[in-house]
Amino acid sequence: MSASKDYRNHNQFMREVTVHSLRFGAGFLIWGFRVCATGHVRCARVREGFERAFSEGNRTLQLMETFTTSLAATGRRRIYCAIPACGNLTHDELCLIQAFEAAQDEHPERVAMQLTWLLGENAPPALCRCVQQLAALFQCRGYRIGLREESGLVRTGALPCVAT
Repeated sequence: MSASKDYRNHNQFMREVTVHSLRFGAGFLIWGFRVCATGHVRCARVREGFERAFSEGNRTLQLMETFTTSLAATGRRRIYCAIPACGNLTHDELCLIQAFEAAQDEHPERVAMQLTWLLGENAPPALCRCVQQLAALFQCRGYRIGLREESGLVRTGALPCVAT
């Protein structure tokens, strides 16, 4: 997984979608993913953020770390993510959002399809289950993962699909 080292590689960033286009759940998901991918999971502020957002914040953070570690250890292609404070999204981060949105919509085949594209090989069932568990924890707190309606990208179909 590659984060801050590739920050200057502007080809990895989406032009149409930024973190401001995301619902709270998707924004928190991407922040948590970036934090885990860059190794800042032990930071007290990160733990506090997860505790405030989730009643079982420590469990959610541990599951996010497990997911990120498993994702990094699986697959044939490099996964690009931005640094935690970046306002831009990478194509791979959008793919993650689509996988988690599919999990919240109870479409396990779409979850597997998005992860397969992201990994460059068939997604392991354990990784798909991890996405479904995390998505359920977000859903239990009322955190919908996806784009905000007012972003205009949902209604117009302007959202570039990663895998369909």
